[in-house]
Amino acid sequence: MNKITKIFSVVLSLIMVSSMLVIGVSAASLRKLDLAFVVDTTGSMGSDIYQVKTDIQAYLDDLDASGMDYRIAIVEYRDFPERTDDYADFAYRVSLDFSDNYDNISSSIKAIDLGDGGDWEETVLSALIDGLDSLSWRSEAGKAAILMGDAPALDPEPITGYTTEMAINKLVYDDVAYEDSRDYSLMSITSNFASQATARSKVTLFTIATSGNSETIACFDELASGTGGRSFTAGSSEDITGIITEIIDEIPEVVEDAETFWDKVLNFLMKIFYFITFQWDKL
Repeated sequence: MNKITKIFSVVLSLIMVSSMLVIGVSAASLRKLDLAFVVDTTGSMGSDIYQVKTDIQAYLDDLDASGMDYRIAIVEYRDFPERTDDYADFAYRVSLDFSDNYDNISSSIKAIDLGDGGDWEETVLSALIDGLDSLSWRSEAGKAAILMGDAPALDPEPITGYTTEMAINKLVYDDVAYEDSRDYSLMSITSNFASQATARSKVTLFTIATSGNSETIACFDELASGTGGRSFTAGSSEDITGIITEIIDEIPEVVEDAETFWDKVLNFLMKIFYFITFQWDKL
């Protein structure tokens, strides 16, 4: 068998494998959205929390009227109770897993309350890594999260050891230890493609720093930009309304960017190209 025949045999075989691995996977709907609000509920948010709750409720009303297939989740964060000596505190808490029930979402918004939170930095990273990971994301939906808080992340976090880089990797690749190893072996390509059918796709993060603190702004900007999202700063509580409106206008782009069946096929075929390129001498 000559080299050209071998190449076509490999390509044909991989395409056949790909078709079997993606049976039942359909294109993502552009009208589906899973959106998580990640909210700092420490005592220092006292001047902003009412506005935050009001704006989340207003956004819920707009979503409900739009006819979009949406679900909302709420994750709160404070600090480790071992650090604050207040055992009402927590690293993160899922107040509401994804729901499309208007009344349940509205009740959860109203129930958001403030605790202590101890010193300045908070467990932002635990909320983004463990809090969001515990939610029941839909594989076919566009995925976004809005982080709102007035203090930077503990980085690295005590107890967990989480870093900003780990949080970004988790949001983008669903893997805190992600590294692009560029492994284009046949076994790696086929196994990775199979896992793509079920793996959580990228969560795009938008952030709102509710204080003008430079450390908070820098922290939130790094987190948002690392996922392809945007960061905003609210100079006052009243600014939050306009910022959330701006984020709402951008979120449909996130939904449209959700990976579809054909995106997966194209990505897979590109890996076939790299496989042939790097394995040419072994054929």
